[in-house]
Amino acid sequence: LSLLIVVVVVLHAVAAVGWMTSAGFVARGGGVGAERAFAPQMMHALFVLISGGFLWSRLHAGAAGLYEITLGAGALCAVAAAVIQGGMVGPAVRRLKAAGEAAGLRKTMARGNAIASALLMLAFVCMIAARFLSREILMDSLHAASQTLSPAVRFEAVTFGYGPSPDVLRGVDFEIRAGRMLGLTGHAGAGRRSCARLLLGEHRARSGAVRLDGADGADLPP
Repeated sequence: LSLLIVVVVVLHAVAAVGWMTSAGFVARGGGVGAERAFAPQMMHALFVLISGGFLWSRLHAGAAGLYEITLGAGALCAVAAAVIQGGMVGPAVRRLKAAGEAAGLRKTMARGNAIASALLMLAFVCMIAARFLSREILMDSLHAASQTLSPAVRFEAVTFGYGPSPDVLRGVDFEIRAGRMLGLTGHAGAGRRSCARLLLGEHRARSGAVRLDGADGADLPP
């Protein structure tokens, strides 16, 4: 990720947490302090929505998988929270400033902040779920890719010996996938060097096949 993306992600998360925390405090306080918190809340909401749209355009544009659906559900919850606060709390704050203290207005502001807080919590859960989904999708993709790729090296029932001598290797089977290592151990004369020579194409197996990236080693030049 570029530095700009990282910075926007961090600021997006900080603003979202601040918005959710503020709404929760006002709701639990019965609407007390709603008139002071409203403007900062709307500024946080605006930044969260704009930065979220920017991140979507950079990271998820054109994609429509389960990961994007989960993120989209969280984004809709955040939009709904902003609409609820703007539609319920905003008018109540303006009436409170014009007419003075009123219990009914406090209840409306508390209810609006409670709904917004719940929606933002749901959005947060969606974001966390999306992160887990992205990891699972990545791991599934890597696993599927590893299953479809041919092993880099494969010995298939290889039998080998030098000239008329008895077999040094008999029915050897193993495979090594790309990026992996395999250690061959055994006493002197067990056939470790013979395996290496077969891999290098210096000799041909009496039976079976030595495959390199799926191709029969017998068909490849030494």
